[in-house]
Order: sequence, then structure tokens, then C-alpha cells
Amino acid sequence: MSITEADFTRFFAAVNDGHRPFPWQERLLRTILSVGHWPTSITAPTGSGKSAVVDIHIFLTALSAVGNAPRLPRRLCVVVGR
Repeated sequence: MSITEADFTRFFAAVNDGHRPFPWQERLLRTILSVGHWPTSITAPTGSGKSAVVDIHIFLTALSAVGNAPRLPRRLCVVVGR
């Protein structure tokens, strides 16, 4: 079995009670796939799904494992300034 970028929406919905990703989350996935690394920061308003970067990271790691994405760091640190 193999996965591709096209499987992201279905994966996201499966792990988020059927909710589709926001457009900025899909753009983030495409950007990381094209440039090969995470941005230095992600700025989005409260309630816009920032916690889903963990889901994006898991999906990217799976894509990388099957050779459909660049190798990214295994660990993801999420820091919220309060």
C-alpha cells in the first residue's frame, strides 16, 4: 500500500471526526512538500486549527516513509507563547 499527497484530506477527516482541513493547513502541507522543511513559525488566529500541525507532521512522516516526500525531522516541537 502506498499513500500520496492526494490522500491528505481523507486522512485528516479520519483523525478529526470527519472535519476537512482548512485551506491554510492544505497549503502548509503543499509548501512543506515543495520546499522540504517546516516554516520557522506558524501564525494563525485562535480556533483556526493550529494543533492540527501534529496531524500534518504524522502524514508527512508517512509520505516520507514510502518515498513520496522529502525526509523531514522525526520530532515536532510545538511551542505556544502565552
